[in-house]
Parts: sequence; C-alpha cells; structure tokens
Amino acid sequence: ENVSVESIELSASSVGVGQKVLIRAELRNHGSASNYEGDLQVRLLVNDEVEPADETAVSLKPGETGQVLFPHQFSEPGSATVTIEIGARDALDSDNRRSASVSVLDRIGILLVDGSPSDDWLKGETDFLKIALTPFEEAQAKKTVEAKDLMEATVVPLEAFKPSSVRDGNMSVIVLANVPSLSVEQVEAVSAFVRNGGGLWLCLGDKVDTGWYNKVLGSDVNGLLPMNLFSLGGSLTDDSVRTRVVASYFEHPALSLFNDRRNGNLADADLWRWHRLSEPESSATGDATILARMETGDAFLAEKKVGKGVVLQMASSIDGDWSNMPVRSCYLPLVQQIASYLADQVTPPRNFPAGATFTHYLPEKDAGKRLTVKAPDGTTSIVKASRRGTQAVAEFAQTRQPGTYEITGEGIGKVKFVAQASTRESILERMSKEEIMSAGAELASSVDYIDASEEDALAKYLELDGNRTFGREVWKYLLLAVVILIFAEIVLQRIFGRVRA
Repeated sequence: ENVSVESIELSASSVGVGQKVLIRAELRNHGSASNYEGDLQVRLLVNDEVEPADETAVSLKPGETGQVLFPHQFSEPGSATVTIEIGARDALDSDNRRSASVSVLDRIGILLVDGSPSDDWLKGETDFLKIALTPFEEAQAKKTVEAKDLMEATVVPLEAFKPSSVRDGNMSVIVLANVPSLSVEQVEAVSAFVRNGGGLWLCLGDKVDTGWYNKVLGSDVNGLLPMNLFSLGGSLTDDSVRTRVVASYFEHPALSLFNDRRNGNLADADLWRWHRLSEPESSATGDATILARMETGDAFLAEKKVGKGVVLQMASSIDGDWSNMPVRSCYLPLVQQIASYLADQVTPPRNFPAGATFTHYLPEKDAGKRLTVKAPDGTTSIVKASRRGTQAVAEFAQTRQPGTYEITGEGIGKVKFVAQASTRESILERMSKEEIMSAGAELASSVDYIDASEEDALAKYLELDGNRTFGREVWKYLLLAVVILIFAEIVLQRIFGRVRA
C-alpha cells in the first residue's frame, strides 16, 4: 500500500513579494486496500519551516488520483521552496512529499521606450501603460496608501534610449511602444538582452516603420519579429470596419486569467486600427505562435521564442489612439499579466528531474568565481563559473539524489534548485520481464534474465555464474598445462641423456 505526491505545479516560477501564487499538487493512491474518506492530511510547507503554511484533508480511494490547490503569498524576496506533504504511513515514505523552487522578486524592472512621447497628460504613447503597471506609485507619493507595486517601470523617450541601460540595468522586460526604428547599437543591445533570457514586448502604432521592422527586426540575424507587417487594417473614421478581440478560451499563461470573466473581457474593447501581420502558410514552418485573434481573423497578439528569451507582438497600439482598451476593465490585468509572463521567462528552470544537470546564470563579471553547492544530504561541492557569451554560468551534474540543492558564493545570494524523483519509483508492483529488460538495456550492453519463481532458477543462476567466472578460473588449467610441460621436459632430458651415454 502506497500513497504519493505525483507532481507539483506553480502558476508562475517567479512571483513578486505579496503576489499570489497557486500551488497545485496531484496525489495518487497506488494501493488496493487503503481508503481515505476525507482523512488524508495534506500540508503546504514553505522553505525550512516546520509549521505548515496551509493544510487540508482530502479523500482518496484505492487506485484513485486527486488534486489539492494552495494559494500562497511570500513576504520576503529571494529563492524559496514550497513542499506538498501528505500525512500517510505507507510502504514508501520518501514519495509522501514533493518540492518545487520559486523565485520571489522584490520588484520587476521594466523599461518603456516611448516612440511618441507628449507633455500632455495621457497623450504620450506609454502614459496609460505606465499607470497600469504601477497603479500605486502616485498614491504612494501622496502617502494615501501603503501598497507597493510589483512592477518598477521606467519611461525613456526613444532619443534617450541608450544601449548601456539595457546591458547594465536591472531590467527583466523591454517595451518598444510605437517606436519607428532603432539604431544599430540599440538593436544589438536589445537582441543580446532577449537571447540571454529577457522579455521584449513590441507594441505597434502609427509611427512604426514597417519596412524597417520587416528588414531589420525580422531578419535572420536578429529574428526579433514574430510576424512581418504587411498592411494596415481598420479605420479611425469608419465605424463599420472596427473590430474586437475574439473572447475564446485562452490556454496561454499570458491570457489565461481572462477565462474568468471577473478579471475582465478582452472583447469589451473596440479596436479601430491595427497592423495586419503576415502569417506563414503552414504553422509547421513558422516560429511564431498566435495567442489571440480579432474578429476579422487577423492576429492580435503573437509570440516567438528567441534564444533564452521571448518576444510578444501586439498588432494595435498600447495607448488610446487606435483603441479604447486603456479605458476598459481588461487593460490593467492584461498589461500586468503580460509583463509578469515576460519577466517569468527571465528566470531559468530551477526544477528538474533527478540526475539532470542544472545551470545557474550569473552576470559576466562573476566568471571565474567559485561557488558552493550544498546537496540534500548536507554534503558540499565546489563549482566554477565560466564565461558563456555575455553571461557567466555554473553547472552541476551530481543530482541523482532528489531534494533541494543550494548554490552560494561570495557576493552571490543563495539560490535553490530542486531535483524531483521519478514517479515510477512510487510504483511498488513487480516489474514485468519487458520492463526489466528495457531498464537493464540502459545500463549494460547485454542483459540476462532469470525468473526466481521457477523451480530451476538456482541451477540457471549457477550455470550463468559459472559461464561468467570461467575467465577467472582458467588459470587452474593453464597451471596444470605448465606443470605437465615441465614434467615432460625432465623426462625427455633423461631419455636423450641415456641415448648419448
């Protein structure tokens, strides 16, 4: 009889302080007799705390699977772990808990490059966006509320956008809002930023140079444009050609919150003008994924993975020039969710199968530093960070033991990685011959199989063992042959000695 925590999933691998994260775990009852009727205790543990942050009781019948969902908010930034633990005494205790690593951020740095700034209130390209990303900033300045924004948005006009601000700044996301074009140096900085894991959000508009976007951002060298621009759709004067976003079921994490209409409805906003995006003839040949469409069939939001980062492309503008979305209830959750999603891509995976190699990314200046890795059993190892492109990386491969691995170094905060055991280890049933042969083939070039339940199993084993050890016992026969040869030589010497005499 065995009950296990099969999997643990987080709504985001990185969250902000005070931001709610959903922790979902799947439980499985592998037994045939143990029946839990609302009395299987499930606890949520955070970091090294002994007392649970939350707990519940569930039912789980023999052979059945079930789920639990815990919401949690972190009060401090840093690298953290969450653990789901079940209170069951069974044949295998080690699978009664499963952990996951989560990165808790103090603030998410976002750089807003404004391609059409204005001194008039709410007339600049990024004015609405800045308010939606940092709604508590003005209230904090007036000391009317104590709430803190998760985002830290910095607005720069295009002419003040310096490549050094990308290389040296603490930015997770860059937004190009109605930017006509960029200089060669700016493109190189943005391209390196994305390929190293940054998030780029392209918000189009009337200032955009479509030829430059297609030729430069969409080139094979840069590859920063999910879909080429080929014409304009809609009208600012003719209401009959306006459109809306299709309110379908969204599977993508950047839009999935709109499946609950309490978070707003994208279809409430009217789109007056937009860029038509050129779709590949076959989805198999294109790198872009369309996340949302308009009622006209045109793509509204598209995504492309570039290196370790991701680029999102919105066909309309982010301000109020081409739509009334900024004054609709869906606008704030939309921009907050997209920014959080893009920032989440910056953090490399910190949950991995036991036995796999994990990688810790560091600034280029940390190349050559020696870091200490602490394994789940308390043993420590030293790894050295090496330069890779514009970053430094430290890799560790000795992770066969499931659990939490902590990596630290001089001037480097503690970061937690979690090696998760295979769910196959929770299956205590006897493996079939085919499964044994398949598993053995991964470990050796040849596999011998003996069924211990057969009557002649011992005889088969002794015969097999004898064949295997023949190479170690052949020395006896060689020694006997040598003795015979020596004896024969002595006899022959005496015979030939008599003949001569």
